[in-house]
Amino acid sequence: MPKEAKAKAPHKPRPKRSGAEQPSKPKRARKQAAKPTELAATTAPRCGQENCKVCNPQPCNNCSLCKASRKPTAGSCSTANRLRQEPCPNTAPAPRDDDVDPRKLDKKGPYFKAGDDIIEIMDALDDDPTKLEPSNLYALACFKNSLITSDRLDARWASLHKIEARDDYNIDDINANQEAAIEAVVREVHFQGGAKPSVEEMGKMGPLEMLTVVRVLSYIAPMNYRTNAQSRVRAAAMSQSQSDEARNTFLAFVEGRQWNGRDICGSLARREDELWSKYWRRCLELLEKKVKQYDAGTLARSHARFFQLLKSLKTYSPAWACKPAMRAWFEARQCRYQRMMVSTTCHW
Repeated sequence: MPKEAKAKAPHKPRPKRSGAEQPSKPKRARKQAAKPTELAATTAPRCGQENCKVCNPQPCNNCSLCKASRKPTAGSCSTANRLRQEPCPNTAPAPRDDDVDPRKLDKKGPYFKAGDDIIEIMDALDDDPTKLEPSNLYALACFKNSLITSDRLDARWASLHKIEARDDYNIDDINANQEAAIEAVVREVHFQGGAKPSVEEMGKMGPLEMLTVVRVLSYIAPMNYRTNAQSRVRAAAMSQSQSDEARNTFLAFVEGRQWNGRDICGSLARREDELWSKYWRRCLELLEKKVKQYDAGTLARSHARFFQLLKSLKTYSPAWACKPAMRAWFEARQCRYQRMMVSTTCHW
């Protein structure tokens, strides 16, 4: 007999709880953001070398995680993870081995780009200025008198209080021979903490103080490099001026004029009633003779300059000789050099 299907029990809906009775979902704990000091090691530059113990660490096989793993890896090794947090030693700046005083490299300090003699005097001023050499004491005494004359001796120049002022000096001699001592005391007063004297203050300075401040500013001033566009324009201008100078010098030699603005070399000029063909032959013989027997460095200044011009004219086709005006000049004077510029094999 077929089995009778059991009747399903009616579905009873689960009673709903009130809002106060409903259990709240557990909130996820928020982690605080990492501090910048903690991120410094992870964002530090890496060398990426395979044999680097910091960039590519290997499992140590001694920690608990390595012993618990069947096949230890660097990702599960606590020692390797600790090494990854360290800065890479291959990207650290190399230590200086040239015995340079580190105070010279501090751009905001008074010792920036100072000479060894100036640093020695600055250290002596901090200890006892009266123990300096007599020449330095004399320079500081004269400088103190200059400060008194310009009414600028105040509490800032405390290192000069034990030195007596002297007025028997010449400004040019002091600035040329004993500038190190004055520069040392000026650096301590005007260039502390990256400061520089203002334009208004420089207008009130005496001659010795002004000359020293300008000299120090020229030392520590940053170097401004030209852009590519400025370099191209300057290179073109330099090339143009050198080409014109070579052309004018060559013409002055040939025509018997002052080739350097002062001297005339008559032995290299064309003589009166001398044929141009004969003159060019004489130039070629002179060039070949000098090449065989002498060196251009042993010639006189005028002959060496003319030798260089003739050599470049015959061998290298300089730009100043290839211009239309000079080509016409050579052609009118029967110089066969101009044939080379119309694609012929003859140079002279």
